[in-house]
Amino acid sequence: MRFSMTRLPLAMLLATTVGACGDDAGTNDTADTSGGDTADTSDTNTGDADTSDVTITGEVEGTWAMLEVQTALVTTELLGTTTQTSKSYYLASLADGKMTVTLCDWATDDETGLTATRMGNKVLASLGPFERSYTTSEVGGAWKLSVDNGIALRGVELANPATDAMPTVDTDATVRDQDTDNHPGITLVVTGTIAGELYVAHRHQAALAGTLASDTHISGLTAWTTEQVIFGSQPALLANQKPVAVTHPDASKSHFEMFKVEAGADCAAINAARATLFADE
Repeated sequence: MRFSMTRLPLAMLLATTVGACGDDAGTNDTADTSGGDTADTSDTNTGDADTSDVTITGEVEGTWAMLEVQTALVTTELLGTTTQTSKSYYLASLADGKMTVTLCDWATDDETGLTATRMGNKVLASLGPFERSYTTSEVGGAWKLSVDNGIALRGVELANPATDAMPTVDTDATVRDQDTDNHPGITLVVTGTIAGELYVAHRHQAALAGTLASDTHISGLTAWTTEQVIFGSQPALLANQKPVAVTHPDASKSHFEMFKVEAGADCAAINAARATLFADE
């Protein structure tokens, strides 16, 4: 994980300006991942930041821009097994042991450059904020952030989100046309070798374990799983690829980074500033 202290002045500068970009671009939900059926949980061990020249109080309450990078090995009929990396950009609010996150943008890219998958604005606008618990603790002279495993459902409603089986057909009563486009589930836009739309439902889970490089910068690892059910596609060849995803065995390839921003910042501000905030990604 990156704990570059040279980036902290920039983050603090953005904290005074990033909130001036207007209302939320969308009301959303938690971390997403590359398309696939099931991804295995990865390790959450993370290294310590070099904090020798920084005074850290461990105070994390406030508003944050957050990036989760999640990497999977995905097998499809056309491409075989390739590496896919998804990036989820969030607006996160931390207070009283609760982290509330709003998904501002999500995209998955294939290492071959032949395919890419995106959530459109209509999908993003249909998703709600998502809450999970967090704790901070001082361990060996370093401050740690731990965020409990949280479950996000998209395109489906389950009475017991953690344990109920995902639907397998679009006629199941639990399936929602969440983005109200007259297709079941949510619609993902695919570009590249085969372009079109996928109609899917997601159950995504993620837990975070990180280290404070300062009171305005946190980095660490993400342990995640995802289930994706495909209800159909245009063209049909997309659904026929039958993607199966597993978490990349290199745990460092699934990680997160957070920078504190001004209270009142929204998704429009996060998306506008992300190329600068997360320049190394």
